[in-house]
Amino acid sequence: KLQEKLIAILLVFAMVFLTVPIVKADMIISLEENEISSGLVSAGESLIIRTANDFSYWYSSNTVFGIWDNMPIVYYNYLDGPENFYTGMSYAVNSWSDALGMSINLRETDLEESLNPLLIFGGTQDEVYGTGEFPFSQVYNSGAIGATLYKSESFFANAYYNGTTYYGNKLNKVRVYVLDLNTLSNYYNTCTHELGHALGWKGHSYYSTDIMYPEYNYVTSLQPRDRLHLRQIYDTYY
Repeated sequence: KLQEKLIAILLVFAMVFLTVPIVKADMIISLEENEISSGLVSAGESLIIRTANDFSYWYSSNTVFGIWDNMPIVYYNYLDGPENFYTGMSYAVNSWSDALGMSINLRETDLEESLNPLLIFGGTQDEVYGTGEFPFSQVYNSGAIGATLYKSESFFANAYYNGTTYYGNKLNKVRVYVLDLNTLSNYYNTCTHELGHALGWKGHSYYSTDIMYPEYNYVTSLQPRDRLHLRQIYDTYY
């Protein structure tokens, strides 16, 4: 019996300074050997090989993408965070629902976090770090304002476009963290950016005017590249 071997963590974080823009950066950590390119799939899953024509463009810096087999409810937990967190998450959910052409639901929860496939925490550094789920002390100490972690994935499909192979993972468990921000526009940008990662956008856009650009750019609405990149993934496999 083939075992799922891939457990990857994508950590997206931002540094906050009083006089300089917020900077986001990527870190990918594999806890076990990555065999995504080997063609291994677990029992009961089918291997799907797509043709080059399935993807018409690619705007991410990463050749790996994620996809939910069934779109999960986006659960959130305030951790006594500000009202702007909920407003920012509602905005992000509505933005990506429109971009993907599907309904994504947002719901508050105080249930045991492990019960929810997709869970977003909001609060202060101490509150989020205190959950025991916020990893890497260097991120905490740096003043990071957002992080997305892929805690459980399994191989889904290979795709080909313009001579490049793209590797798809089925998302099973994702955690997102948004720390207290000083303005509503910062919540719009950061919540939408992190939710994009949680829905399967791995890596970042190369374009500085996109929400999915790695550096904070004060953009508060999804741009065409943001929308098209993730939309084509769900259109191809749904």
